[in-house]
Amino acid sequence: MRAPVGHRSHQRHLAGHLNRIGVTSMRQISFVAAPLVWLFTTATLLAQADPLGVIPHDALGFAVIKNIAESAARVEKLTQKMQIPAPNLLTMAKSYAGAEKGLDEQGGIAAAILADPDDEDRGYSYLIVVPVTDYKVFIEQFDPDDIDDRTTEVTIAGESYLVAKKGNFAMIGDPEKPAVLERVLASTQAVAASVEPLRAWMAEQQLAVVVTPKGKATLFKKILELFPEPAAAKAKEKDDDNQAADDDSAAELLPLAKWLTAAAEEQLTFLTLGVRIDDDTSLHVAIRLLFAPDGKLAAWAQEIKPPPQGLLAGLPPGKFAIAAGGVSAQFSPEIAGLIDRFTDIGLRRLGLSDESRKAFSEATKRQQANKAFTSVLLGLIRPGDTLLAGTVSIEHVKNAVEHMKISREILEIVQAGFENKADEPLYELNDISIGDLKVLEVVTNTRLLMGMNNAQQALAGPLEGFFAKLFGSEGKMRLYTTAADDHTVIGAYTKEQLQRAVAHVRAAAQGLEANPDIAKTTALLPAGAQWAAYVSPQGLLQWVDELLRNVLPPESNFRIPSFPATEPIGLAARVSKSGLDAEIVLPENVVAGIGQFVGTVQQMIQGGGLPLP
Repeated sequence: MRAPVGHRSHQRHLAGHLNRIGVTSMRQISFVAAPLVWLFTTATLLAQADPLGVIPHDALGFAVIKNIAESAARVEKLTQKMQIPAPNLLTMAKSYAGAEKGLDEQGGIAAAILADPDDEDRGYSYLIVVPVTDYKVFIEQFDPDDIDDRTTEVTIAGESYLVAKKGNFAMIGDPEKPAVLERVLASTQAVAASVEPLRAWMAEQQLAVVVTPKGKATLFKKILELFPEPAAAKAKEKDDDNQAADDDSAAELLPLAKWLTAAAEEQLTFLTLGVRIDDDTSLHVAIRLLFAPDGKLAAWAQEIKPPPQGLLAGLPPGKFAIAAGGVSAQFSPEIAGLIDRFTDIGLRRLGLSDESRKAFSEATKRQQANKAFTSVLLGLIRPGDTLLAGTVSIEHVKNAVEHMKISREILEIVQAGFENKADEPLYELNDISIGDLKVLEVVTNTRLLMGMNNAQQALAGPLEGFFAKLFGSEGKMRLYTTAADDHTVIGAYTKEQLQRAVAHVRAAAQGLEANPDIAKTTALLPAGAQWAAYVSPQGLLQWVDELLRNVLPPESNFRIPSFPATEPIGLAARVSKSGLDAEIVLPENVVAGIGQFVGTVQQMIQGGGLPLP
């Protein structure tokens, strides 16, 4: 087989160089040069095939799909397993656009958003980067004005575009903004260099969407424009108290939004979203936020470590709807400030004074400092159970007695400062015994918490039964809290669940942290996560079905079909010096289970009957 011309040229050049340094044996030359030439040629081709190598460095953001054909095949395999009828996306796109020739189906395709400083009214422009094997063959399909021009106008799917060649790509832009495409062609700096910290992560994704630091600043500015200015809100005519409250809320949220935007601008660099489909069709959706290298978030994140006993430690075994756990780390100043501001707005809505809100803030900070990590379980419910009957929380703390004391203090602060127009207490705090347990019973009046006071009794009456089914008799929700040992505080919404959780913790037995299905999902998530949640599709749908049957009239005969038994859906978040990684994964069996569930629903719709669980 004849070697490519470029290959022979590189080899002759290398051979001459080796001869100049005294290497005379052609056999030695071939032995050394061939692998080096192959590597050099391959690297050159890969660089040319990378769409990020032709997108300008000052792009606001971009989306890239690597290996068009492979990505389309993975999507098709995924939708087939889900029993969702969908054609091959590559075939459909080629047919729609009329691009049957010249497309490099193994290349990466990208789209970018560019700033257009010459256009004040339409300050942004798009760029589509299409890999081609033969540029002229590719654009001939689209009726070009002049195929030999540096830029030429074409018609794709009935729309006009301006197209030009750069490297192994057709660069497609707005025909009304030729100057933008000219700047793209003249650009010698590509976005590939600036996204180097994301390269390894992007290589794992089939689809990667990246907002650059410049794009991030623009995005946050646009978000802020969605908030009305306080002066404009106050200038509106206030027809009633509700309108006044809405305007006040806007005025409160605006400085908070500005503060948050400023903090994000300072502490974050890149914002990204990624999607990948594994060989077995497990589906991953990932978010990565890069921290400023020397910023406060980067310094804070280095101190956050996952607990050695596992994030779900303390949760009893068995079926569940949702299980979650996370470290109770001391927040960074920015995050702590954000939480404090949101909390302060809520407390003012409840009528707490400045002094009460300050006391609340100080108490919650002391409680936070006492925490290590928290595990939470939303368990299955039975006929007649209330909304949270299966819920259990496990607080792993430094001092359980101190935690219980501060919890009472926080509730008493809110109770004392609450503006009570209904002449009813928001909370009742009762010291009770459940077996040998000393328990704090917290009875919350959910109607008051939702603002349904005496002035709204006309509405409260018809909803009384609904609230009772959701929260308990008379719309009052009961939480039972106790110290299981010196370092564990347990909360539950039924006495039975509390006793069960305490017995599990005191037995030091393994629970959900040792669940094999959870372990399979964990293996698909980022290692070392400090926060994680697991959703059992079967358990969650069973929980929703039971809840609806508790609140809907019996004659409705409504049922949600059962979901097949699978591993749980997983969600994990990890912070490190470099940034935040969050990912949600649907394991292969969940993807297949969705297909089976869809089939069952289709049977219901078509009147074919519903298989019994």
